[in-house]
Amino acid sequence: MKGLIVTALAAAAVALPANAAAAVPCWKAVQNDWYAHGRVVKRYKLACYTLAIKNLPADVATYGGAAHDIRRAYLAEKARLARLHKKKH
Repeated sequence: MKGLIVTALAAAAVALPANAAAAVPCWKAVQNDWYAHGRVVKRYKLACYTLAIKNLPADVATYGGAAHDIRRAYLAEKARLARLHKKKH
């Protein structure tokens, strides 16, 4: 019985880092979306867009269109949420 508990705990300890590494911060998901598609395709929480812009690598922020594209996606999502809110009231 004691061996079974130790084995289960060891398996859980090994599984934790894999699960923790799988969790990507939302701002990074926005950046990854932009890198993959050249624009932001999915929808995210508004804070994720602003954090994505703040966390852009300097070269991408300076020479790429990422900040502009992410800001445009932020504004589109903000407008969509405003329309949804207006519909409810």
